[in-house]
Amino acid sequence: MKIVDKFTICSSKTCINIHSDTKVKSELIKSGFLYQYIPEVNIPLDKKDKNSKTKYLLYIKKSKKFYFKIKKQKLYLGYNFQPKKHINDLITLIDYFLEYIRQKEGIYCVHGSAISWKGKAILIIGPVSGLGKTSLAINLCSKHEYKFIGDEKILIDFNLFILGGIKQISFNKPQMSNYLEKKINLANKEKLEKYFLIEKKPAKLSLVIQPLVSKGGELEIEKWSPQKADFHFYEELSRKIRGTSRRIINFSVPLESIDSAKIAYHRSKFSKKVARNVQFYWIKGDISGILKKVNKLIKETE
Repeated sequence: MKIVDKFTICSSKTCINIHSDTKVKSELIKSGFLYQYIPEVNIPLDKKDKNSKTKYLLYIKKSKKFYFKIKKQKLYLGYNFQPKKHINDLITLIDYFLEYIRQKEGIYCVHGSAISWKGKAILIIGPVSGLGKTSLAINLCSKHEYKFIGDEKILIDFNLFILGGIKQISFNKPQMSNYLEKKINLANKEKLEKYFLIEKKPAKLSLVIQPLVSKGGELEIEKWSPQKADFHFYEELSRKIRGTSRRIINFSVPLESIDSAKIAYHRSKFSKKVARNVQFYWIKGDISGILKKVNKLIKETE
């Protein structure tokens, strides 16, 4: 295999060296999708950057037949890759391999939003879009001066620190998008910093909320037992490494799971650790009622 492109790509503390027989680095850097999809993404320019050291290597080879395989610390991807046409698929696959490395290193990616209050992180989770995760995070940051950590994909380590997330916000409800974008533009980190305080340090996870924002009605609250929290959180932690939320080639080709018994065992230990040490709440109600309750809950942890 003739290598024509060689570089490193990182997601927070997790890095992977990439060797490719096709020029891909320049297309990755130009792609807006890179920053929408890979949390805390960075392509170090300095090869001597201590933060970008890694023992993992991804080989990308042009191939008529799509394949990927993992052998110890080497990952192999074969793909009939045309940079301009398939860049989003490549980004999806790179993040898939990064999730494999993240979980081996004790870092996990969760679908949700994250904010902080005085160094304490609140993780807002939910298995589907439209529950109000992003709305809740935006309102807490804009009206109550919480710090923004990330949206959509959140990274958390085995010591229960939130390391970051996607540093931009997109809206999946047209009415929300139209309303908010008239006031604020949250398309990237620089735009976010104009409107919100940004958490720049790892914040200790102190509260997990699964919201259901609705119009009217009384506020409903359920505090989850550690057993219930563990059940739901383990499921969330397992989605990305098992490929259940990942398809390529116009969302027509699902990816095989790259989970393993050893990785799953450590993930289970981590889920139980979170469930034992962090309070989980399911909250249903209008946005103002949920905001008041979350404010009260986080301040009770002080």
